[in-house]
Amino acid sequence: MELQQTKPKRTRRTSLICNVCGDTARGMNFDVITCMSCKAFFRRHILRSCKTLHCLLDNNCDITKHTRGGCSSCRLKKCYALGMNPKLIRAPYKPLVKKQTSIALPEPKPLSLLNHDRSTLSFDEWNLLSNIIHSYDEQNITLRTQCTLKEQSCLPPKLRSKRINTLEL
Repeated sequence: MELQQTKPKRTRRTSLICNVCGDTARGMNFDVITCMSCKAFFRRHILRSCKTLHCLLDNNCDITKHTRGGCSSCRLKKCYALGMNPKLIRAPYKPLVKKQTSIALPEPKPLSLLNHDRSTLSFDEWNLLSNIIHSYDEQNITLRTQCTLKEQSCLPPKLRSKRINTLEL
């Protein structure tokens, strides 16, 4: 005796009809069953008020699949009349990290300390003092660390060096 395998019957999905224009709908958009065209129309025109859109007829245009592009004013009024909720529109995409614009700092001008010098330092003493300050700036760990951190922050996250515990060194 052979058992017959029965295939489950596929139930035909009832097609949804757009409440605004009568085209085939995809689902609920802004609390109303609408097609993709009316969904996009509502999203684009929600920022405009009905006052900026003007009907060329008597504000009573028939909005159908074929005439929906004819009168934006009546189409938007019909969207509101059917209960489309503008509060359900998501805010536009904003990147999480704002691009940092680099500001070009002016080149520091060398000070002419020797020209306006009223101290008792000799020329050699001024050279020595200048060398000490320059060496300090070059070897200062704080400044080097700040430069390194600034360079690292400009790199993509995968290329940045990993933090290590100083006790592990």
